[in-house]
Amino acid sequence: MIVVSISSFPVDKGHSLGQYVRKAIDALEATGLKIHVGPMSTTVEAPDLDTALDAVQIAHMAIADQGSVRIVTNVKIDDRRDVDHGIDRKLKAVGRLDE
Repeated sequence: MIVVSISSFPVDKGHSLGQYVRKAIDALEATGLKIHVGPMSTTVEAPDLDTALDAVQIAHMAIADQGSVRIVTNVKIDDRRDVDHGIDRKLKAVGRLDE
């Protein structure tokens, strides 16, 4: 399982960017992948690297599709292959899983 943290935002749309980021989150939710929205990034759980990178592109393009001509997308990939790995396992490890 791949866990990827995505932070994507336009740098040409002023100071209030929530409406643009919301469209990126909506696009990620539409993929059917498990996501966890945080205050500074959205975490996506994907079965493989290709799917994770597709999610990055989906978030990035959701902002481009709103007319942005300059977008910053930061990505962090956690590809752990020795255990069944995902968002819930990571949250449980730090005592932050809402049960």
